[in-house]
Amino acid sequence: MVKSHYTISCCAFPQYPVKILKGNAFCGKYQRDVYYDLADTWGGRPHTVIIEVSERPLPDKIELTWLSVMEQECYSLNANLDILKAEKMWKERNVAAYDETFIFTHIICGLMPEGNVAVWLYSMNKIELLQVLSASKIQLPSSQLSPTAIKEIYDMTLAEDEHLRSIAESGIKPYLHYKNWIAQFNYRYIGLEEYFDGEKWQLYDEDDLFFDDLDFDSIKDQRFDGTLDQLQDGALMNYHKAGCPKLLALKWHEGRNDLSAYYWFDEQMAPQSFYSLLMMNADGRSDVLLRIDTRANQYEIAIKGEYLVEPIAFPKESYQLLVFMNGNELYRSENFAQEDGAWEW
Repeated sequence: MVKSHYTISCCAFPQYPVKILKGNAFCGKYQRDVYYDLADTWGGRPHTVIIEVSERPLPDKIELTWLSVMEQECYSLNANLDILKAEKMWKERNVAAYDETFIFTHIICGLMPEGNVAVWLYSMNKIELLQVLSASKIQLPSSQLSPTAIKEIYDMTLAEDEHLRSIAESGIKPYLHYKNWIAQFNYRYIGLEEYFDGEKWQLYDEDDLFFDDLDFDSIKDQRFDGTLDQLQDGALMNYHKAGCPKLLALKWHEGRNDLSAYYWFDEQMAPQSFYSLLMMNADGRSDVLLRIDTRANQYEIAIKGEYLVEPIAFPKESYQLLVFMNGNELYRSENFAQEDGAWEW
């Protein structure tokens, strides 16, 4: 049995605000409250952190009841957590961690549309998905939360948030839209030693003057499934299970030049494209090829795998890219629309 100091909390998509009505987690004979202070970001920890002084076993069961404001529906979750997987992940991370930013300190429940719940193990530099659970739609007694009270909460929420009003007017997206965000695939990032000849990507000959291994000094990402990996330990260059990247940052050298590249993936197009391409290779391992030719100022992402012999280019309109050389901007994609300093994360 693994014992640790930790907090259990919830978060939700910004476009799907929730109101937590009840939350408990059970660790054998122990019972823990689920902290209601919602994070601002999907996968984020709460603003206020309360970690008990004494160590507690990890929970093996969780109960949650909440109101999904935009849906005007209540959900109830009573489910077992995959305790064996959780303990294995917790041990591996906390034994390998060499400072407190790498240690798991939170269990976070991400509340999605239609009662779906993602459960993460959280540290400042790595968040991992434990499992996805499904809650049941319920109707609470009017003494607890009547339909009239639910409508009042909905109206008040929209009155205070212009963005949510526009979402309500255009129609809220069903869980099916976000299912691609949560989908897990076995893939790795690979930097390729290639050049763009004006029409297609070509491999350098080993005796070519410009041939050099593209080894990244660091690579980190954040993903639409709420997870992230900022350990910069090279693990992302090995096969790992994860969802579609949301942010990707690379650093490397070419001779004496320091280079860095930053990718922002569009939440409408990227998860669907990623899902479609990697589903072609769903039963195998996939390579996310990062093609970089700074001499021609050409860049591409392509997907290749055991059942995808020829790489398929990832649609360029589904991501924005910014490249620096020695601290100066070298390239920005035509669709670039990020604020200044957005690459500092």
